[in-house]
Amino acid sequence: MPRANNIDLIKSFLSSSENHLLINQVNENIGLFYVYVIQYIALEQNLKIYISDGSKDNHSNDLFGEIKMPIITTSSTNKISDILSSTHKAIINTDYRNYKRFSKQVPSINGYDYVKDLKIFLKEDLEIENDNLLNYCIETPMFTYSETSKFLINKEGYSADQLIQKETNFILELRKAVFELKSKNKNIKDLYIKIKDEFKYKKFNFLTS
Repeated sequence: MPRANNIDLIKSFLSSSENHLLINQVNENIGLFYVYVIQYIALEQNLKIYISDGSKDNHSNDLFGEIKMPIITTSSTNKISDILSSTHKAIINTDYRNYKRFSKQVPSINGYDYVKDLKIFLKEDLEIENDNLLNYCIETPMFTYSETSKFLINKEGYSADQLIQKETNFILELRKAVFELKSKNKNIKDLYIKIKDEFKYKKFNFLTS
Protein backbone atom coordinates (compact mmCIF):
# COMPACT_ATOMS: atom_id res chain seq x y z
CA MET A 1 0.00 0.00 0.00
CA PRO A 2 1.61 3.34 -1.00
CA ARG A 3 2.38 5.79 1.74
CA ALA A 4 0.15 8.84 2.00
CA ASN A 5 1.77 12.17 1.14
CA ASN A 6 3.12 14.29 3.98
CA ILE A 7 0.21 16.74 3.98
CA ASP A 8 -2.21 13.85 4.48
CA LEU A 9 0.12 12.46 7.14
CA ILE A 10 -0.08 15.72 9.10
CA LYS A 11 -3.88 15.72 8.84
CA SER A 12 -4.05 12.11 9.95
CA PHE A 13 -1.68 12.68 12.87
CA LEU A 14 -3.52 15.73 14.19
CA SER A 15 -6.83 13.86 14.23
CA SER A 16 -5.43 10.55 15.49
CA SER A 17 -4.48 9.08 18.84
CA GLU A 18 -0.79 9.04 17.83
CA ASN A 19 1.27 10.98 20.34
CA HIS A 20 4.25 12.13 18.29
CA LEU A 21 5.18 13.37 14.83
CA LEU A 22 8.84 13.83 13.85
CA ILE A 23 9.96 16.26 11.14
CA ASN A 24 13.38 16.57 9.57
CA GLN A 25 13.18 20.32 9.05
CA VAL A 26 16.43 20.43 6.97
CA ASN A 27 16.83 24.11 7.86
CA GLU A 28 14.82 26.86 9.57
CA ASN A 29 13.30 28.09 6.30
CA ILE A 30 11.80 24.72 5.42
CA GLY A 31 10.91 24.12 9.07
CA LEU A 32 8.82 27.30 9.07
CA PHE A 33 6.92 26.08 6.02
CA TYR A 34 5.89 22.95 7.94
CA VAL A 35 5.00 25.04 10.99
CA TYR A 36 2.61 27.05 8.82
CA VAL A 37 1.09 23.91 7.26
CA ILE A 38 0.55 22.38 10.70
CA GLN A 39 -1.01 25.57 12.05
CA TYR A 40 -3.28 25.85 9.00
CA ILE A 41 -4.51 22.26 9.29
CA ALA A 42 -4.84 22.52 13.08
CA LEU A 43 -7.05 25.58 12.62
CA GLU A 44 -9.19 23.60 10.18
CA GLN A 45 -9.52 20.86 12.80
CA ASN A 46 -10.12 23.35 15.62
CA LEU A 47 -6.94 22.31 17.45
CA LYS A 48 -4.61 24.51 19.50
CA ILE A 49 -0.92 24.67 18.52
CA TYR A 50 1.94 26.58 20.10
CA ILE A 51 5.68 26.93 19.49
CA SER A 52 8.12 25.59 22.08
CA ASP A 53 11.83 24.92 22.45
CA GLY A 54 11.04 22.01 24.77
CA SER A 55 12.53 23.70 27.82
CA LYS A 56 9.19 23.59 29.63
CA ASP A 57 6.39 21.04 29.84
CA ASN A 58 5.64 19.52 26.45
CA HIS A 59 1.95 20.35 26.76
CA SER A 60 -0.15 23.21 27.98
CA ASN A 61 -3.75 23.80 29.06
CA ASP A 62 -5.61 27.08 28.71
CA LEU A 63 -8.06 28.53 31.23
CA PHE A 64 -10.86 26.40 29.80
CA GLY A 65 -8.90 23.16 30.07
CA GLU A 66 -8.24 22.82 26.34
CA ILE A 67 -5.04 20.96 25.58
CA LYS A 68 -2.55 22.83 23.39
CA MET A 69 -0.11 20.82 21.32
CA PRO A 70 3.50 22.03 21.05
CA ILE A 71 5.72 22.15 18.00
CA ILE A 72 9.12 21.63 19.60
CA THR A 73 12.29 22.49 17.69
CA THR A 74 15.38 20.78 19.09
CA SER A 75 18.52 18.98 17.96
CA SER A 76 19.05 17.39 21.38
CA THR A 77 18.86 13.61 21.15
CA ASN A 78 18.21 13.31 24.88
CA LYS A 79 15.39 15.84 24.75
CA ILE A 80 13.77 14.01 21.84
CA SER A 81 14.04 10.72 23.74
CA ASP A 82 12.30 12.34 26.72
CA ILE A 83 9.52 13.72 24.52
CA LEU A 84 8.96 10.36 22.83
CA SER A 85 8.73 8.64 26.21
CA SER A 86 5.89 10.99 27.17
CA THR A 87 2.24 10.29 26.41
CA HIS A 88 1.59 13.97 25.68
CA LYS A 89 0.93 14.77 22.02
CA ALA A 90 3.77 16.77 20.44
CA ILE A 91 5.38 17.57 17.10
CA ILE A 92 9.17 17.58 16.94
CA ASN A 93 11.16 19.65 14.42
CA THR A 94 14.71 18.37 14.33
CA ASP A 95 17.78 17.72 12.16
CA TYR A 96 18.52 14.85 9.80
CA ARG A 97 20.75 13.04 12.30
CA ASN A 98 17.92 12.70 14.81
CA TYR A 99 15.41 12.07 12.05
CA LYS A 100 17.39 9.00 10.98
CA ARG A 101 17.68 7.86 14.58
CA PHE A 102 13.99 8.12 15.53
CA SER A 103 12.00 8.08 12.29
CA LYS A 104 11.16 4.37 12.46
CA GLN A 105 9.65 4.79 15.92
CA VAL A 106 6.98 7.39 15.12
CA PRO A 107 5.18 8.93 12.11
CA SER A 108 7.83 11.01 10.35
CA ILE A 109 8.26 13.62 7.63
CA ASN A 110 11.44 14.21 5.66
CA GLY A 111 11.73 17.93 4.90
CA TYR A 112 13.73 17.14 1.76
CA ASP A 113 10.29 16.40 0.27
CA TYR A 114 9.14 19.97 0.91
CA VAL A 115 8.82 20.89 -2.78
CA LYS A 116 6.36 18.06 -3.38
CA ASP A 117 4.54 18.96 -0.15
CA LEU A 118 4.38 22.64 -1.15
CA LYS A 119 2.81 21.76 -4.50
CA ILE A 120 0.20 19.53 -2.85
CA PHE A 121 -0.60 22.04 -0.11
CA LEU A 122 -1.05 24.98 -2.51
CA LYS A 123 -3.11 23.03 -5.02
CA GLU A 124 -5.27 20.82 -2.81
CA ASP A 125 -5.64 22.78 0.43
CA LEU A 126 -5.36 26.42 -0.64
CA GLU A 127 -6.73 25.71 -4.14
CA ILE A 128 -4.01 27.85 -5.70
CA GLU A 129 -2.54 27.12 -9.12
CA ASN A 130 -0.06 29.85 -9.97
CA ASP A 131 3.44 29.02 -11.19
CA ASN A 132 4.84 32.41 -10.21
CA LEU A 133 3.68 32.00 -6.63
CA LEU A 134 4.72 28.34 -6.45
CA ASN A 135 8.25 29.06 -7.67
CA TYR A 136 8.64 31.94 -5.24
CA CYS A 137 7.51 29.76 -2.32
CA ILE A 138 9.87 26.96 -3.38
CA GLU A 139 12.77 29.43 -3.33
CA THR A 140 11.65 31.03 -0.04
CA PRO A 141 9.49 28.46 1.82
CA MET A 142 9.47 30.55 5.03
CA PHE A 143 7.31 33.14 3.20
CA THR A 144 4.63 30.65 2.14
CA TYR A 145 2.15 32.10 4.63
CA SER A 146 2.61 35.74 3.65
CA GLU A 147 2.73 35.10 -0.10
CA THR A 148 -0.27 32.78 -0.24
CA SER A 149 -2.25 35.19 1.94
CA LYS A 150 -1.36 38.03 -0.40
CA PHE A 151 -2.36 35.96 -3.42
CA LEU A 152 -5.72 34.90 -1.98
CA ILE A 153 -6.58 38.53 -1.20
CA ASN A 154 -5.65 39.84 -4.63
CA LYS A 155 -5.35 37.04 -7.20
CA GLU A 156 -5.39 39.29 -10.27
CA GLY A 157 -2.77 41.74 -9.08
CA TYR A 158 -0.37 39.30 -7.44
CA SER A 159 3.32 39.68 -8.18
CA ALA A 160 6.12 38.28 -6.07
CA ASP A 161 8.52 40.75 -7.74
CA GLN A 162 6.49 43.72 -6.44
CA LEU A 163 7.02 42.47 -2.94
CA ILE A 164 10.78 42.57 -3.39
CA GLN A 165 10.77 46.00 -5.04
CA LYS A 166 8.60 47.64 -2.37
CA GLU A 167 10.43 46.53 0.77
CA THR A 168 10.26 49.18 3.47
CA ASN A 169 12.89 50.06 6.04
CA PHE A 170 10.78 48.28 8.63
CA ILE A 171 10.91 45.03 6.67
CA LEU A 172 14.64 45.42 6.11
CA GLU A 173 15.23 45.88 9.82
CA LEU A 174 13.19 42.75 10.56
CA ARG A 175 15.19 40.80 8.02
CA LYS A 176 18.44 42.00 9.58
CA ALA A 177 17.17 40.75 12.93
CA VAL A 178 16.24 37.41 11.38
CA PHE A 179 19.68 37.13 9.75
CA GLU A 180 21.38 37.89 13.06
CA LEU A 181 19.35 35.26 14.89
CA LYS A 182 20.15 32.67 12.24
CA SER A 183 23.85 33.49 11.98
CA LYS A 184 24.31 33.35 15.75
CA ASN A 185 22.26 30.16 16.12
CA LYS A 186 19.83 31.83 18.48
CA ASN A 187 16.62 30.28 19.76
CA ILE A 188 14.32 29.10 16.92
CA LYS A 189 11.37 30.52 18.87
CA ASP A 190 12.85 34.04 18.64
CA LEU A 191 13.50 33.50 14.92
CA TYR A 192 9.93 32.34 14.39
CA ILE A 193 8.54 35.39 16.22
CA LYS A 194 10.60 37.77 14.05
CA ILE A 195 9.50 36.13 10.81
CA LYS A 196 5.93 36.06 12.08
CA ASP A 197 6.21 39.84 12.71
CA GLU A 198 7.30 40.27 9.09
CA PHE A 199 4.34 38.21 7.90
CA LYS A 200 1.92 40.36 9.90
CA TYR A 201 3.46 43.62 8.72
CA LYS A 202 3.51 42.60 5.07
CA LYS A 203 -0.10 41.49 5.22
CA PHE A 204 -1.17 44.74 6.92
CA ASN A 205 0.90 46.84 4.53
CA PHE A 206 -0.66 45.11 1.53
CA LEU A 207 -4.21 45.58 2.81
CA THR A 208 -3.70 49.30 3.38
CA SER A 209 -1.70 50.08 0.22
